[in-house]
Amino acid sequence: MDTRYLLDTNIASYILKGNNLAVDSRLVQVPAAQLAISAVTEGELRFGVARLPHATRLQTLLDAFLLRVTVLPWDSDAARQYGQLRATLERHGQPMGNLDLMIGAHALALGLVLVTGDRAFARIKKLKLEDWTRLEPPTPQSRFRPPSPDSRTFRTENGGRFKRIRPRTTQSAGFVCNRITVFDTIVLADRIPPLKSAIPTNGVKIPTE
Repeated sequence: MDTRYLLDTNIASYILKGNNLAVDSRLVQVPAAQLAISAVTEGELRFGVARLPHATRLQTLLDAFLLRVTVLPWDSDAARQYGQLRATLERHGQPMGNLDLMIGAHALALGLVLVTGDRAFARIKKLKLEDWTRLEPPTPQSRFRPPSPDSRTFRTENGGRFKRIRPRTTQSAGFVCNRITVFDTIVLADRIPPLKSAIPTNGVKIPTE
């Protein structure tokens, strides 16, 4: 299945931190093979971790995420779109941050839907956008039923349940392990087999084939 969605940096950050229920509930409705991030977003995420050299558990969490998501190279087609978009926006007095513009240009060049909660991207004409930061009512076509805002579990159509991990500091070993479990069981379970971890799972079982 071809990539369909490009997650912007803020959405990727929500996934890492586990602090946006709407993003998590939307992720379980989308096959992992349709998800990707730009190499620009990888750079921003790595920069954020590099600013905190003692945040070793956050580094572990980022490494686990990057192992499980497709990172698309920023190429000449994206550069061509970037040049045209930047010139157009500046000519109309609507400049954007360079990194955001690079991500928007990347999505436009590949014909992908950019997943973002940043309204600034609406300045880019013809760019398809989706905001996953707000909970939406379930639809018959949904693969999973989104949870209510105060829910701590995800319920699948066949009655199965995935545990909703309450967000904690990313410096917590339990949090890191739980988010990696979420990556494997909910976000990217159909991309690769779950990775084995030396960190105790605190009773959260990782499904195996």
